[in-house]
Amino acid sequence: MSDADGNEAAAAEEAGRMELALKASNEGIWDWCIGEDTIYYSRRILEFLECGESSAPNLFIPPHEVVHEEERELFARALRGALDAAGPELLSVDCRLRTGSGNWCWLRIRGSVLRDDQGRTTRIAGSMIDIARRKAAEAQVEEDQHMLSTLIEHVPLQIYFKDTDSRFVLVNQRMAEWNGQPNPEEVIGKHDQDFFAYDHWKEAAEDELKVMKEVKPITGKLEREVRDDAVDTWVLTSKFPWLDRKGKVCGTFGVSSDVNELVQAQQQAAELAAELARRNQSYEEEVQLAREIQHSLASTRFPSIEDDGHELSFGS
Repeated sequence: MSDADGNEAAAAEEAGRMELALKASNEGIWDWCIGEDTIYYSRRILEFLECGESSAPNLFIPPHEVVHEEERELFARALRGALDAAGPELLSVDCRLRTGSGNWCWLRIRGSVLRDDQGRTTRIAGSMIDIARRKAAEAQVEEDQHMLSTLIEHVPLQIYFKDTDSRFVLVNQRMAEWNGQPNPEEVIGKHDQDFFAYDHWKEAAEDELKVMKEVKPITGKLEREVRDDAVDTWVLTSKFPWLDRKGKVCGTFGVSSDVNELVQAQQQAAELAAELARRNQSYEEEVQLAREIQHSLASTRFPSIEDDGHELSFGS
């Protein structure tokens, strides 16, 4: 075997290894010489696109009809940057491509940009990888986050998260308005001391420190929120330790409910009970006085009168 044949065999073997490695990583390679209609796709990319080598489209030639319309402008902008002399050295875009069967597949497209001495792009070569599962997972995460944010914004409670310094990192709209702010952004980064008097925010901070230290919640605590420039308010609060996925304490989170009307009703009931007790005591005193008068009258002796065989007597 000649040296040339040996080199060709070694190159073929190396290419085979590369192809196997790319297939194992779920990646395919592509190579496009600028100005040519044809493009090289590896077998893996042809599997992604569900087509043969002869029918595979060159997705880099306008109008990019195989690219999903929602990502088409993004794809075109990334390609224009790669073709620009002052553009980046890497083409990078995620998009959906229409396959030969008419379905859509999510691909991550990466390519190294080669330019000549005048800065003109002459060739772009890179890889594609199927990211459908990742996109599905991202979509599920986004949906879960949307559901959670919908719940947080519509539940009739004040909801918040605080860091280890008891500063707000997330609040819902109801919590922002409860603190006299038009939107949650005005509350982020602030502390209870920015909204409440010392007696209240100091106690709240101590509770949160205890929750983080003991990693145990405080639930159903009735709090009187004292403000320097407003009427005091009452809330029923529960606070919990905020842990990351590894169990590390990140801060606290909690919920508060407005119980002003309940507390005011209880206070009014207590005042009414006290008034009734006072009146009842007054009635008891009057009844006792009447009893004493009756007893006094009942024990009084009256004179009797006799005349011509008749007797007149008095009693009570």
